[in-house]
Amino acid sequence: MPAKLLRKSPTQIAATFDLDDPREKFMLEVLHRLHTEIPGLYRLHAVRRTVHHADGKACRRVLTVTSFHPRRRGAPPEWNMIVWDIDAVSIQFKRCGNRAAARAAFAAA
Repeated sequence: MPAKLLRKSPTQIAATFDLDDPREKFMLEVLHRLHTEIPGLYRLHAVRRTVHHADGKACRRVLTVTSFHPRRRGAPPEWNMIVWDIDAVSIQFKRCGNRAAARAAFAAA
């Protein structure tokens, strides 16, 4: 199911995670802090689950498209696709040149 780039409600984001799993619950809490600690600094545009296979193991991941809005006057937003690796408990920011590049990375991942 293709994900649309739009703001998600907290309920839609939480539905992406299994809140009975401690690792998933932790990652959701980190994602929530990133996007709410300083309102408007990071904006979530798309979210989806995926499974990545590496070394014969399935690794659960959540992918997000996020724009970062620096607090400098006139600074344009910076676009990222963020990989939230649940099993490795890691976060990887993949900076993209613009919104279209972030959408393409999100669709290809």
